[in-house]
Amino acid sequence: MTVEDIRKILGAKVLVGEEHLSEEVKSACGSDMMSDVLAYSKDHSVLLTGLCNPPGGSDC
Repeated sequence: MTVEDIRKILGAKVLVGEEHLSEEVKSACGSDMMSDVLAYSKDHSVLLTGLCNPPGGSDC
């Protein structure tokens, strides 16, 4: 599965990093504790979150 596949499934809007849409994703994780994500994440994984703190205060 690619980042673009995930974007389509979620109906997500890309804010930055469009050059990475073709990269393969092998696993995904979700957590409300960033320490868990940092401790257990793997290569080629994606973090799925509803959190949004864009620079400049623009809407997500």
